[in-house]
Amino acid sequence: MLGMFTIGAAGLALAACAGPVASRFAATGSDRDGRDDGGELQLATVAGDATKGNPAALTVRVDTRTAPTEARHRREAREKRRPAARISLVIAIAFVALLAVLALFQVALACGAPWGSFAWGGQHPGTLPLKYRVASAASLVVYATIAIIALDRADIIDVLPEAIAAIGMWVVFGYLALGVLMNAISRSTRERWVMTPVALVLAVLACMIAFNGPGQ
Repeated sequence: MLGMFTIGAAGLALAACAGPVASRFAATGSDRDGRDDGGELQLATVAGDATKGNPAALTVRVDTRTAPTEARHRREAREKRRPAARISLVIAIAFVALLAVLALFQVALACGAPWGSFAWGGQHPGTLPLKYRVASAASLVVYATIAIIALDRADIIDVLPEAIAAIGMWVVFGYLALGVLMNAISRSTRERWVMTPVALVLAVLACMIAFNGPGQ
């Protein structure tokens, strides 16, 4: 609201022996476009000394126009980032969903599912030996850590410092890119043809999350 306010006050006693006092107050304002953009405040004070008959006048002008508030800046920035933020949200959800499928696969291997030819280089078709089943169970911790970093980097959750999430996501991308290579050179045909594309998709999504961040 762009406004001009004029306040008048008269009759302030400046001495103990001051005479009769009179005062009045007036304020006017205008609203051009409905926004609070500040205005100019004029304060006029007149005081008279009844003993000497010499009135004194004081006028003070204060410019109350203010810059846009920090809240408005944040709101405008969010509006500008909203389309990119939606894209980042979709990418992060797709990434975590695919990661969850792999986690279920590792759980099945740890529980004795006969899918050994799809994992760990295909060295043990069928049910994995105990140490590989333990390793499959332990990989769930790695997957959970990756998911937290990805969701934090995409600004879906907030549990890590921004710098840690940004650097961590690039580390995740490097880890998954190495996984693409390791699956591609696996001696197991099934692992090469099934797990390599999965690892590649994960690596691409991880790169996009690391690069885009929270809808930048």
